[in-house]
Amino acid sequence: MDKIIGRNLKILREAGRFTQDQVADFLKITRSAYSNYELGEREMPIEVLENAADLFGVELDVLALTGLFAGRIGGQFIVFVAEKSAHFIPCQNAR
Repeated sequence: MDKIIGRNLKILREAGRFTQDQVADFLKITRSAYSNYELGEREMPIEVLENAADLFGVELDVLALTGLFAGRIGGQFIVFVAEKSAHFIPCQNAR
């Protein structure tokens, strides 16, 4: 599960055009700790996960979904979840 969450954190961070340093500062953790979360080498505490979801403008459960893709369409940051049906989740906090 940590690998899935880490992958999704990286997808959302890059699509939102954030650096690891910026995300770490927002979460009040070190860049090294954040990097370990993205790599799935450490389990992220629930409080930090909640803050990350807030930063990226998604619900907490989105961080644990498989088949997550993020990007920009027409200048708007979106999250696409590839499951049996497609879901587009508009994100509010990305730049």
